Amino acid sequence: PYLGYSHTLSVEDKQIVEEAMKATHVDLLKDRFLDELSLGERQRAFLAMVIATGSDYLLLDEPGTYLDLISQYELMQILQSLKRAGKGIVLINHDLPLSFSMSDQLILLDQGQVLQVGVPDYFINHQEHIRRIFHVGMKKIEDPSLLYQYVIIQ
Repeated sequence: PYLGYSHTLSVEDKQIVEEAMKATHVDLLKDRFLDELSLGERQRAFLAMVIATGSDYLLLDEPGTYLDLISQYELMQILQSLKRAGKGIVLINHDLPLSFSMSDQLILLDQGQVLQVGVPDYFINHQEHIRRIFHVGMKKIEDPSLLYQYVIIQ
């Protein structure tokens, strides 16, 4: 968004793009066209494009779509890294364990209406809306070896 009329990348622009590509593990794909990439590789490439804009906030809609388990894990690590770097991340997601594990705040919507807002542990202690919407519950497991500290329960 900063190229101006010349549409020419500066040395600094190229460095920013390279760093974004490395952060999302698509630097090895840089010589391929987007339509040659798998859907998971495209997701990471799109994330690199967003990171390269330098925005303080990222709005991501179902970023784990099309990703295999390893790629989902890498995505979570990338998002955690961005979060630690001070980026604000708004994540629209139906993956409850990922959402609970990644989020400082959650907003539960039903048909566009806000039903519940709070930290993940608040939702664990007040599950009536989660159960009504998703027909499952959530549980927190304090085990640092787990990828997700929150799991779906019946």
